Amino acid sequence: MFGQVKISTRIYGIAGVLLMVGAAIGGVGYVKMNSIGVEVAEIAEQDIPLDAVVTKITTAQLRQAILLEKGLAHLMAQDIETLGSRFQDLGRTVDEEIVQAEQLLSEAIDRSRSEEGRAKFQGLLDVLTSIQGAHHDYETYGETAFAALARGDKQGGGQTGDGRCGGRARGSHQKAGHHPE
Repeated sequence: MFGQVKISTRIYGIAGVLLMVGAAIGGVGYVKMNSIGVEVAEIAEQDIPLDAVVTKITTAQLRQAILLEKGLAHLMAQDIETLGSRFQDLGRTVDEEIVQAEQLLSEAIDRSRSEEGRAKFQGLLDVLTSIQGAHHDYETYGETAFAALARGDKQGGGQTGDGRCGGRARGSHQKAGHHPE
C-alpha cells in the first residue's frame, strides 16, 4: 500500500502527523497552564489575605500567653492590673481578627472556582469556629486569673474545677524552669 506512494508524499504525511501531535501537546499544555493560573489567582485573592489575618491572630494569642505567664509569676499589684488590661485588649484584637478571618473565608467559599476549594475553605471555617470557642475559654480563664491576682488571691482564684488556670496546668510555669520567687 505505501510502496506505491512517493517518498515526498510520505515525508509530508509524517510531517503532518508530527504537526498534529505537536498541536495536541500544545493544547493540553495550554489547558493545564490555564488551570494553574486559576489556582494561583485563587491563592493570591483568598489564601494570602487569610494567612495574614491568621498570623495576626496567632501573634496576639502568643502575646496573651506571655502576659498570662507574667501575671502568674506574681508581679506587683499595679503590674497585674496593667497586664490584665493588656490581656483584655489583645483578646479583643483576637476576636476582631477572627471575625475578619470568618468574613474572608465566607467570601472565599462564595468566590471559589472549584468544589474542592469550597470544601477546603469550609473546613477552615469550621476549624476557625472551634479556635474561636477555645480562645473564648482561654480568655475567660485568663481574665479570672488576673482578677484573682489583682485581689491578692495567689492560690488559685483563677483556677477551674480541673486544676487548670488560664488554660494551663497550675504550676506549669515552674516545670518550665520559671520560678516566681
